[in-house]
Amino acid sequence: MSLPAQLSRLDSRTLILLAVLFGVVTVLIQDLSILLALLCFSLFLCVLFQVRARDHLARFLAVDGFVLITVITLPFTMQGTEHLDFLGLSLSKEGLVLAAKILLKANAVFLCFIALLGRMQLPQFAHGLAHLWVPMVFVQILLMMIRYIDVLGQELGQLRRAMKCRGFALKTNWHTFNSLGQLVGMVFVRAVDRSEHIQNAMKCRGFQGTFPLLSHFHYSWFDGVFGLLFLSVLGVLIFGWVL
Repeated sequence: MSLPAQLSRLDSRTLILLAVLFGVVTVLIQDLSILLALLCFSLFLCVLFQVRARDHLARFLAVDGFVLITVITLPFTMQGTEHLDFLGLSLSKEGLVLAAKILLKANAVFLCFIALLGRMQLPQFAHGLAHLWVPMVFVQILLMMIRYIDVLGQELGQLRRAMKCRGFALKTNWHTFNSLGQLVGMVFVRAVDRSEHIQNAMKCRGFQGTFPLLSHFHYSWFDGVFGLLFLSVLGVLIFGWVL
């Protein structure tokens, strides 16, 4: 069996654990050279798992757009012992270093999660969490959110279309703010009403507070090999940071 086929059959629990471990290690490390190495490792994982950039471009721009706001403002707002002059402005050297760390950490973690978890369906992700002994309450909340977030989106769409049919247009006046507040409140009202219907329907079908796990994951030799290689790379980087 080819390597891409083997990677696609990795156990969900293995991928979740490795992704969480990578995120924790990346957040704790403070050395810029090690963070750059972690970012390169994440890029290697993206290539290994054949991640297509165009499929995740919108997410990448959203993450980096949020991070860049912090990165740009830090050198100007953070106090430091050393300062640099840039176009007549005083930049804190400590702020620049911290901004670089934040940018490297955010992109390294994001790319690693995309590589390891990007192809995983949300129900499969929730199933993996359940097998990792995550409290079932959180798993059920995640599953219900996955199932009904689109339903709430449809409810919101219906309310917005009804407002447009009545001639509503966005403006900077009190009527617009009042209408948007009523829209948000109506979405919550409909969400509560829909949740009561769903709860009654689930009780009629014998729901007793837990979702039974009908299928179970099984580790393979390739999970062990991949996990060992992944941990070896992280171990080398951590050892280099400690030294």
